[in-house]
Amino acid sequence: MDNEPQRESGDHRDIGQKLDLFSFHEIAPGAPFWHHNGMIIFKELENHLREELDKMGYEEISTPIMVKKEVFERSGHWEHYRENMFYFDNPRDENEHLVIKPMNCPESTYVYNAKTRSYKDLPVRLAEIGRLHRNELSGTLGGLFRVRQITMDDAHVYAMPKQVKREVVSIIGMIEKFYTLFGLTPAYVLATRPEKALGSKKDWDTAEKALQSALEKSGKNFVVAEGEGAFYGPKIEIHLKDSQNRDWQMGTAQLDLVMLPKQFETYYIAEDGSKKLPWVIHRAIFGS
Repeated sequence: MDNEPQRESGDHRDIGQKLDLFSFHEIAPGAPFWHHNGMIIFKELENHLREELDKMGYEEISTPIMVKKEVFERSGHWEHYRENMFYFDNPRDENEHLVIKPMNCPESTYVYNAKTRSYKDLPVRLAEIGRLHRNELSGTLGGLFRVRQITMDDAHVYAMPKQVKREVVSIIGMIEKFYTLFGLTPAYVLATRPEKALGSKKDWDTAEKALQSALEKSGKNFVVAEGEGAFYGPKIEIHLKDSQNRDWQMGTAQLDLVMLPKQFETYYIAEDGSKKLPWVIHRAIFGS
């Protein structure tokens, strides 16, 4: 690998080179080049994930990698996350401003909103194994742990409030199943409302209590990280230790009462015929 400093034994970059799995090159900082051996593992992970998604009633979707800036202005990411995005003006149309998507969240609403949803349809579980790009600082890049190009096993579950606890408990069970398969023991963190956040304190309190209740129902010990939630909702973080005892956040389960439901006007027809906003669970099992 190009210009890599001396590393401790057991570093995954050395293992990747020894087993001919992947490499990194200066022409694409923070973006791995996957070799044939690496793709064998990559595809096996995807195949196993898809089998489990099918069993659990997820619908797989695929959304565009490049969308108009207005999508992220609407979601709030443009205000809260812009420095982490790759964006540009269309050289053939100076009025068209485009973003290489850093996450799949807003795009999933366009699939959800493509038809009218009834309370009988919920929960709607939309999964996407998609490639994302994030403008991480060059000095923070490090192997596969900190990159600019990632493949995320994302899903967004649109549910009625009374369904949320059961769905989050199911997600925690899925996390345990996958991590146990690899001999890993996850630790759980409940990240709460940050200083800059969308929505009311009441919404946040409701969402935080729902996630805490799901963790307790699952019998999981957890610690609370005050102020470490996403700007649109609290989250359960799954953490692992590496061979050098460093802590890494992996999968997540985030509860969103504001960004996707309200900003993108997602709704379902309730039993009484009225329009209701669903709660949205953002979740990733592997993380990336």
